[in-house]
Amino acid sequence: MHRDANIGDLDFIYDLIMNGAKQGFFNRKFQQLPAAAHGLRLEISLILESRIRPNGLKASGIIY
Repeated sequence: MHRDANIGDLDFIYDLIMNGAKQGFFNRKFQQLPAAAHGLRLEISLILESRIRPNGLKASGIIY
């Protein structure tokens, strides 16, 4: 089963990426730099709310 992610999934997605960064699955800078973590959360929220990344490209989130 899969579905489109929505803003209610923000914490789940963010926490998943942050935990993965601890283990080296994602960029470790998310764990090391507060500005990087903040930027990640902002970008995820923009994608979930407007389906557009900050650079203007279309994006979507999927929960699988």
